[in-house]
Amino acid sequence: MTKLNGQKKLLMYDGEVLWFREDLGYGYLECKSFEKPIFVHFRRIESTETFKTLSKGQLVSFEVAESTKGLMAINVREKKIVPAKSVVVQ
Repeated sequence: MTKLNGQKKLLMYDGEVLWFREDLGYGYLECKSFEKPIFVHFRRIESTETFKTLSKGQLVSFEVAESTKGLMAINVREKKIVPAKSVVVQ
């Protein structure tokens, strides 16, 4: 964790979207590493789409920074689930 404009290397966390309101542009993420939900703003979502949004229950990876109002998720990315390859044992 670092201050929003700091230069420290940040840790990546995995979590789930608790809720996100497109009309307000923000929401909260849940992560087992933190006791309280983490605030997320649409500007902190990394996406190739023009309209940046998240869906309830969506799995994400993110970094956490300290803002003047508390913890904030930054560099938020959709977590891609890669199916395991089947292995045939002979």
